[in-house]
Amino acid sequence: MSLLVEGINNQLKDIGAAHYFIAISAGKDSVALAHIVHSLGYPITLLHVNYHLRGDESNEDQRWIERFAKSIDVPLKIFDVKENNLDFSTGNLQQLARDIRYSFFEKERAKIKNSIILVGHQQSDQIENFWIHLFRNSGRSGLKGMSIRKGNVIRPMLTFHPDMITSYLKERNIVWREDSSNAKSVYLRNFIRNELMPFLSKCHPNIEKSILLIQEKFKQAEVTDLAELDVFNQNHTTHFPLEKLNSFTDEKFLLFMKNFGLKGSQLESFRIFLSAQTGAQFEINTTHYFLKERNHIALVEWNATLNFPILTIEEVSSLPEKFDKKTIFVDKNRIKGNISIRYWKQGDRISPIGVKGSKLISDVFSDAKISNTDKNNIPIIVDDDHILWCYGLCVDRRKIATNEIKEIIKITIQE
Repeated sequence: MSLLVEGINNQLKDIGAAHYFIAISAGKDSVALAHIVHSLGYPITLLHVNYHLRGDESNEDQRWIERFAKSIDVPLKIFDVKENNLDFSTGNLQQLARDIRYSFFEKERAKIKNSIILVGHQQSDQIENFWIHLFRNSGRSGLKGMSIRKGNVIRPMLTFHPDMITSYLKERNIVWREDSSNAKSVYLRNFIRNELMPFLSKCHPNIEKSILLIQEKFKQAEVTDLAELDVFNQNHTTHFPLEKLNSFTDEKFLLFMKNFGLKGSQLESFRIFLSAQTGAQFEINTTHYFLKERNHIALVEWNATLNFPILTIEEVSSLPEKFDKKTIFVDKNRIKGNISIRYWKQGDRISPIGVKGSKLISDVFSDAKISNTDKNNIPIIVDDDHILWCYGLCVDRRKIATNEIKEIIKITIQE
């Protein structure tokens, strides 16, 4: 058993899937992968997408694959772009093609429980991806290259040199088809394959090994960052200290953002948000946002259901000898309308006992060093005229009951 076959077999044994769907294009990589997995005795289905981008050549690829599938007696599923009336006239052609095929692959995979998609990416594809992401200024997340496994997609040949794949096919007299468009350097990947890498290899014969080493170091650095972030997120689930966040490298910060579905393009605006004034907000999605506090950012839910504490209102004839922090007593004859409970609003004012004039509730919070998150959870007791009580912080003096008052309302909050 060759190293290539043994390597693929070991991976598939570890995966232990019930069925394997293999993406096939008629090129040597996918043909070799299909032949190897089938020869090892694993149950497979071949998947092919006909984009009709190369006229008769595309149709001949499909016919060749149909003959190949029949020769090894395995099922084949074909997605025909033309028959499905898909439009390639606008947008990024390569991205559209990728989206179409992976959508098709996943739809088929979902039909069989515990199944996996196999694709034929190999070592040269990994190196080409390095240059593509470098030209795009992708950062570490792109430069580290593809993973052998991503979700339900496995790349079992990713660490193998293409020469090993070619040798496998030639030794067994297995033919494949060459895509004529691969010889044209109009696409960036083709330019890298046909011109850039051959030129660099002449100047630096070990260029491929150097790139693979760089990618491995990037992967190791990401593993370290992910481990540190895992500890960080366990200790900080909804409140994240600014001092720690500001110490993150851009790469670690991007991983932190990814946890909340944020994109790399939002990095700069998120960094600016960290330096914004207290109370600033950064939208995450339709359900949550980040709120800037003095020393941290808080994860807050938009329009969260307000869970008010229970408010008990009863009439009493006299004041108690001892008071508690959960109860106030007001003059019934000064109350206007109904007594109710709510949370604070911008512009709310109260006239606290022991203070001349009135005071903004926001200033009461500020003096008590209440965070922007916590202040939204402090009950405010009101009648139709004034605020009566900012729970736990101060009571309005204008309607408070005294010993001379005979008609008293007792207001109690039950937490």
